[in-house]
Amino acid sequence: MKSLGCVVVGDGSVFVVEIDECKKVGILKKMIKEEKMYKLPADQLLLYVAKKGDSWLKTDDPDVAMLETGEIPTGIINIMKKKENNMDSCYRVRSTAFGFPNEDTGEDGEIHVLVKLPEAANKKQRLEWRSTRWGSHVYDPNSQYFVLEKEDVDESGLLPSRMMLYCRPTFHRQFEFLRDQVSSEGHLGWILGPPGTGKSTTAMAFASTVDRSEWIVTWIHVAKDMDLNCVRLAGEERKTRAIDIADVDEVLLVDDTKKHLLLVDGWTAADFFRELTVKCHRWLTRDLVKRRLAFVCSVASRGKVQEGTDIRMRAMEFDVWSWTLAEYLDAVKKRDFFMCVASKLDAPPCLTGMEKLTTTWSGFARSGDFAGSAITS
Repeated sequence: MKSLGCVVVGDGSVFVVEIDECKKVGILKKMIKEEKMYKLPADQLLLYVAKKGDSWLKTDDPDVAMLETGEIPTGIINIMKKKENNMDSCYRVRSTAFGFPNEDTGEDGEIHVLVKLPEAANKKQRLEWRSTRWGSHVYDPNSQYFVLEKEDVDESGLLPSRMMLYCRPTFHRQFEFLRDQVSSEGHLGWILGPPGTGKSTTAMAFASTVDRSEWIVTWIHVAKDMDLNCVRLAGEERKTRAIDIADVDEVLLVDDTKKHLLLVDGWTAADFFRELTVKCHRWLTRDLVKRRLAFVCSVASRGKVQEGTDIRMRAMEFDVWSWTLAEYLDAVKKRDFFMCVASKLDAPPCLTGMEKLTTTWSGFARSGDFAGSAITS
């Protein structure tokens, strides 16, 4: 018997299939189809041995985490490109060509099989919302820390893990900007700043606190490969789907008896964003009373400004600056927060007092990963 850890290329879902090692890969495909309830012929599934070099892929591998965002990282692409990793339907699961471990010898967290759907099925899956029940958070303007659970950020384009956010003064000011200038007063919002300053995680934190009895929140994240990840928060429901630029108009057609806030994350001045920006502007201007729009930019400047559009939509900018030394040192005063990042620093996590703070600053200063307000745990 083999116990095979599997991950789906396209949505990052991980599951396990128990199969007799004498069965052939064609049977494994049928079992995966039944497990995932795919509505397609089993023989259309593409399976690959999930090995990086001589080691099995692991659930905590950054490439696996990226799959949850809808992106296909280079490491995964390289695995699928290797001819020897392609799993022939007529081979038995026990084949030495695959090298799957026995159930009692495999390590925890191992992924043995990459599952890829044919492009047509992937396209259909992109058009379907995936829904879960998930409530909102409460914002405390006096709090120093804010926690986003993994379920808050799944399939949003953000790092798919639990995050403890340090609420430096800029965090609270961005909250106030989205609440007062954008949501209450109806200004078109532009949140600007260099990468890694916490703009996106703060915007998601804000989205998680919006009163859903009055508001619908739609989050659209633009990935590096220009795929769009969409999250919809309405009532106690959290829905996600991957979309194309052509789907944006359809996605935004929802019940407008409630007010509707649209947050577009990852915006730059690149030509690709022109069509998306026009669609969002058009959506906003069709109901300036109930609709609100803010762009969370991955750059510090919008480039050439369209003055007419800015005047018509009463655009306002909010700048997020890089962290100061004082903010870094204040952030790690909370032991739980410091321990979240200690393993990522060069110095031993057992240091205390000023040595601990100095070491933390040095580590942060060298690491672009921790230039923002989000620390994962």
